[in-house]
Amino acid sequence: MWQELQRFYVPAWDLTVHKAQDIGSKLAHRQPEMLYIEQPAGLKLTPANVSPADALRLLEFIVLAIEARRNDWLKEIEFEVEVGDPELYALPEAAVS
Repeated sequence: MWQELQRFYVPAWDLTVHKAQDIGSKLAHRQPEMLYIEQPAGLKLTPANVSPADALRLLEFIVLAIEARRNDWLKEIEFEVEVGDPELYALPEAAVS
């Protein structure tokens, strides 16, 4: 998984760190393609409440969660996360379940 450039998805709404790890891990494995569409009329979006600094911390937890779930004999891990500017997307709930 780590040999190629990966997109990571950090949930930016109010939820537990464990749930953020779960959702972020699933989306990292699926690597969904994001397409721009106009906001549907009448759709109310929940505001994001995660700063870019906190998103980076959550991303590190997501990477650790992915590695912890692997079926190998990992005893220690060192990693470096390089990220660009964050982008905010709205996803339907079904996409993150």
